Amino acid sequence: MSAQILKSRPRGRGWLSSIGARLTLILLALGGVSALLGVVASMVFARVSEDMSHLTRTELAALEHSGALVAATDSAKNAMIGAIAARDAEALEARAQAAGEAAVQLDAAVAGLADELRADLQADATKAGERLGALVAARDLQFENEARVAQGLDALRAAGASLSERMVEMADAAYFDLAMGGETTIEAVDATLSDLVEEQFVALQSLLGARAEINLLSGAILSAQLSTDDSTRSILDDLALASRGRLVELIAGLEANAYGAASAESIRQAADAFAEIRQARGFRTGAATSRILAVRRDADVLLASAIDDMIFGLMIAAEEASAENREAIQGLLDEEVSFINTLFEISGAVSRFQESALDVAVAQHPDDVRLVAPDLLRNAEALSAHKGFADGALDASLAELVRLADPEGGLPAFKKAALQADIAAAEAVQAASAAVLLISERAAELGVASRGEIATMATEIQTEIAGARDQVDILLFVQAGGVLLALLLTRLLVQRPLRRISETTERLASGDLAEVTGFDRASLEINRIARALSVFRDGLIEKDAMEASQNAERQARMAEQMAAVTLIGNGLERLSRGDLTQRIEEDMAEGYDKLRTDFNNAQDNLRDMLRELSDASSVILSGTGELSAASDDLSRRTESQAATLEESVAALDEVTSNVNAAAGHARDVETTIEAAKTEAEQSRSVVREAIDAMQAIKTSSDKISSIVSVIDDIAFQTNLLSLNAGVEAARAGEAGRGFAVVASEVRGLAQRSSESAMEIKALIGDSAQRVDHGVDLVGNAGDALMSMLERFSDVSTMVAGISQSSVDQATSLKEVNTAMTDLDVVTQENAAMVQRTTEATTGLNNEASRLSALAARFAVDATPGALGQPVRRQGSGLRGVAGPVRAA
Repeated sequence: MSAQILKSRPRGRGWLSSIGARLTLILLALGGVSALLGVVASMVFARVSEDMSHLTRTELAALEHSGALVAATDSAKNAMIGAIAARDAEALEARAQAAGEAAVQLDAAVAGLADELRADLQADATKAGERLGALVAARDLQFENEARVAQGLDALRAAGASLSERMVEMADAAYFDLAMGGETTIEAVDATLSDLVEEQFVALQSLLGARAEINLLSGAILSAQLSTDDSTRSILDDLALASRGRLVELIAGLEANAYGAASAESIRQAADAFAEIRQARGFRTGAATSRILAVRRDADVLLASAIDDMIFGLMIAAEEASAENREAIQGLLDEEVSFINTLFEISGAVSRFQESALDVAVAQHPDDVRLVAPDLLRNAEALSAHKGFADGALDASLAELVRLADPEGGLPAFKKAALQADIAAAEAVQAASAAVLLISERAAELGVASRGEIATMATEIQTEIAGARDQVDILLFVQAGGVLLALLLTRLLVQRPLRRISETTERLASGDLAEVTGFDRASLEINRIARALSVFRDGLIEKDAMEASQNAERQARMAEQMAAVTLIGNGLERLSRGDLTQRIEEDMAEGYDKLRTDFNNAQDNLRDMLRELSDASSVILSGTGELSAASDDLSRRTESQAATLEESVAALDEVTSNVNAAAGHARDVETTIEAAKTEAEQSRSVVREAIDAMQAIKTSSDKISSIVSVIDDIAFQTNLLSLNAGVEAARAGEAGRGFAVVASEVRGLAQRSSESAMEIKALIGDSAQRVDHGVDLVGNAGDALMSMLERFSDVSTMVAGISQSSVDQATSLKEVNTAMTDLDVVTQENAAMVQRTTEATTGLNNEASRLSALAARFAVDATPGALGQPVRRQGSGLRGVAGPVRAA
């Protein structure tokens, strides 16, 4: 029977009947899933790295170039405004340096652009730089000619003052000559000449002096108004103050003179008006200039009339003189009075010349200069007609005044050149503004295009990460299922059969000889152990039978029996102690030799069975050790992969939107692929509706963006108008300063409106990008539905009947940190599963150790304990492997 059992072998067993093969298959499956997870993560990292490299090298560089171009245009605008706002040549020199630097910066910014865009903007940049240079040159020419005009006015003031002083001196001299000539006839015409000389001539002299002082006073006040030099203005104020003092003295003399008392009050009113204008706060206004000219004109008319009347009275008085003195008196009138009258004509011509010169100085356009220049030239010709008067005493001053009327090098030429330079500066401002604004618009378009490309690449990166996350989720679910399946298979196919065979061995060792059954479908190792135990049981049964037969023959063969019993007893004693190394070699009597042989055979079979049991225990221990090591390695790799993925996604959490995948309900494997496709189509319709809704939101956002663009254009036009207003205010000088402040405030308001519009536009653009991102995600979710159904169909075929879950929909948006938290939870759960696998493997290891300990009770080799030593070494190695698993 023992031989029959030993020869029997299980039939129909494949290579999966071995515990080692099963454990190897489980480890290979877990390793394959982990390797696939690593490959997917590596591919995602490679794609994201490539996209980020392109983003850094190309798009960010384009954005930096657009920013540099915008900064250059701002510098050009500031330089242009600074050149316009410059008040003198010294300030313009500093602004000219800034304009040159702005042109260089603009050329450098354009040079850094792409070839095609640089070719389009190079001409505009060159034009802007040239216009800035033209603006500076025009402003410099304007300041130069205005300085020459101021010098001409200073020369006009000086020449007028010199003429006035000289004519006063000449009038005094004429008066003295007239008085000396009248001495010869004083006795004859005492009363008449006394009245003429002491009253009428004094009044006439005072009137002429008052007229000269009024001309000097008005000229000094007007020159101070037009002068920009503080020191010159102070000198002119002192001159005006001194002239008014002399005029007050003349007025006092006229008031005391019967002939001049009628004109004294009008002259005093003119003097008071000049004093009021000079001391008034608004001294340098256009109204003050007009009032000065009007007061001087009225005073001149009054004095001219008074002087004419005075001369007429003198002539009447001369005619009334006695006949004997008529010739002497007429001689005085023809010489001295004619001389004084000529002085009066020269004084009037000088006044008219000064008026024409002031008209030229206050002209606001070259056409105005052309209109008033002929009057100035005619008045200069009138002055030239008095050349040679009084032996040329006034020729130098008259020539200086006539020189100021020169059409080529006088006041008209300089004033016309200054006004033309002002017009050229305005034209240069317009041209430079147009070129700079064109470049600024192109720079803004470049920046918008770069930001759009960056947003598109960020969306693509986000989509790649979302797809990779879906694949990783699927692989993690498959890995979790594989771990659970490995635990279940280990428990069913390895741990439970080992526990049963251990219990059977313990039962046989305790003396229970019940039949060993239930191991026909077990693994090869367990089946071999069961067969060995069956042989051992049969040997014990045969031993009992032989003992019964020997007891029947005991009386007949007592002596032989005692010897045989002793030998057999000794052998059984060693066997009971677990010593299977000693055989019964002594010969026995006939009839007992078979017992010896059977005993030796049973002992050999038991020894072979225990050796096989020891080998099986070693294999189990080795397998559980490898399983523990694999589980520990899997736990470490899972944690490492989760940490790597978390770091990668955290680095991109500012430019990506996160996607939350919702797992659908489980479907049976028997559900047909067609039903799954139908469900996917239904989900796709929902996705299309979601896309339509997002497109509607995007359309509304585009309309709002268009409105904001219109507001931005209005703000830009307002800014441009305020800039032009500021230019005109600067051109108006002191009179336009208040308007320049208002224009600056309007420009600031327009700038703030433009900035607010740009912020709203940026927010709407960001919202539109998020809507586009949502549309892409929903579309990808629809495409992922069919892919998931196909993947789960393949998995259902490989797993052979194991229930698989299919993902129906992945639509809702969620932050990447929340998604990474879920992924971390799944990773921790996987680590917990691996820990439980380690614990189960440790339990299996303990059972195998206990089985080895049972087998170690028997000595199967000549060396005592030879069977137990390998078992202890393997157990020690297993504990060394299991230790890190528990630590993990």
